[in-house]
Amino acid sequence: MANVLQQGRQTSWTAPPRDYGIEPAKVRAEYDALLKRELARQNSSTRK
Repeated sequence: MANVLQQGRQTSWTAPPRDYGIEPAKVRAEYDALLKRELARQNSSTRK
């Protein structure tokens, strides 16, 4: 189950689903922002 969730998360980062009714650029920007925030959180927690 965890594997499925992880795979889904990874694919959603690189390729947002097409069936959103939003402009791809906007979706892309939102995903990038989320990814950066997630990476920053992981980096700060591993540095401690």
